[in-house]
Order: sequence, then structure tokens, then C-alpha cells
Amino acid sequence: MRYPLFIAVFFCSGVCFAQKQTVYFMRNTGEYVSRKDSADFIRIVKEPAAGTKLYTVIDFYTDGKEKMETTSSTVDPVHLEGQCIDFYSNGKRHKIAQYKKIK
Repeated sequence: MRYPLFIAVFFCSGVCFAQKQTVYFMRNTGEYVSRKDSADFIRIVKEPAAGTKLYTVIDFYTDGKEKMETTSSTVDPVHLEGQCIDFYSNGKRHKIAQYKKIK
């Protein structure tokens, strides 16, 4: 069950992680909105951990279930790199993809 992870991310943001993170409320079109109730999903972007240049990106459905987890070389816009896992709204895994930066 992924709901406890969602709660832990929000409540432990300053205590449990040394990394900084930013929360975005987003529409499925990629548009940013200012309120959670206007969003289709919530995106959390964590700064790169020591020894890596990739940001961790985790999207959640508004009910708290994980939507996507991946890494990105940039924050805005997100440029997927490495493994990307997509989930259905019921929490079951939809697909796993591998992304590589084109030079």
C-alpha cells in the first residue's frame, strides 16, 4: 500500500530527509495550479542526493496513491532519465520504462 508513503513524504519532509523538495499541484495537461483541489495530481521533486545529478520525481494521485516515480536531469520541465515506473490509480503497476538522455 502506497498511501503511508505519501503521508510520510509530507510529514517528514524536513525531519526525515536531508534533501530539499518542492511540491507542485498539476493538471494532466502539464499546467501548474495553485490549489490541490484544482490539481489532477501532485508532483514532488527532490534535489539530487550526494553523488548524483538527477532529481527524484514522484507523482501522486490526489487520493495519495503513487502515480509515477522516476528521476530527471531538470526540475522544470522534467526530463526523464533512468527508470520510470507508472502506476494505475488503483495502485497496481502499469509499466516500467527506461529513459536515456540524448546527447
